[in-house]
Amino acid sequence: MKKFFVILMATCMIFSNISTALALDRLATADDQIWGGTGVPNPANTNVTEAVADDGLDIDGYRVYISNDQTANDGSGLDEFNVGKVTDSNTGGGADALVVRNGSGNDLVVNFTHADGVSVAGAFTVDNNLLVAGNRFNNTTTVTNALTVGGNLTVANYNTTADKNVSLTVGGDLQITGTVYLLGAAGATGADATLIANGADLDWTGLTLDDDAGGLTTLTLGRAGDQDVTGTIDGGAGGNEGTLNVNGTGDTLFHSNIGNTNSLLAVNVAAADTKTAEFD
Repeated sequence: MKKFFVILMATCMIFSNISTALALDRLATADDQIWGGTGVPNPANTNVTEAVADDGLDIDGYRVYISNDQTANDGSGLDEFNVGKVTDSNTGGGADALVVRNGSGNDLVVNFTHADGVSVAGAFTVDNNLLVAGNRFNNTTTVTNALTVGGNLTVANYNTTADKNVSLTVGGDLQITGTVYLLGAAGATGADATLIANGADLDWTGLTLDDDAGGLTTLTLGRAGDQDVTGTIDGGAGGNEGTLNVNGTGDTLFHSNIGNTNSLLAVNVAAADTKTAEFD
């Protein structure tokens, strides 16, 4: 009998640990909810505001923020967030957007690491809050696998006083139904905006690299293998803005014009013995 109870207790402990380790799907229920916004991670409910690191997120047609407002905390810390699979059922009727925003005086790190990646029916934005005056800090956002956006993708730097950067790295395929817009900061030299795309298939309607008075914009194609790129690539208004780096180890095939409407500042193709950059 004693052995039975010992085994039973051990089994219960194992199942208890498994159940608490399972990630939940957090469902947005209104616009402007903040991931982990209560600062009290709670694995026992499905509220976005009490999210736990690596939980999934269904934004469901609403606008959801992932932001270091110094209250929000998914258990990773006040300036780092780790989000699981992101989907968008798009039934809520809200603003339909996912916004990753540095909203404090500290650097922000956000990681989306789920194998199924991030899928948003509306817009996806990575920035350092336009509404906060003065020094805005770094925003380093990484999508380990695919990113699919039904609206527009924006990577924007609004810093006016310091060399702080905003960057988005996408490890898998990048599928943008709308446009891609990168904006450098207006008032701070070195306050740049960068998109690093390492997937095999990259698609958008049009991509604009909009340098400003201080900050530069860069698109880097860095796959360890071949890449297929569909969609125009242009500089900002007036031309001679934005840098395209073709750094992958394989062949890169461009199906659309580059710099046809507004010229780029630079196009750099890293050398490799068997590598080509082709236009069809």
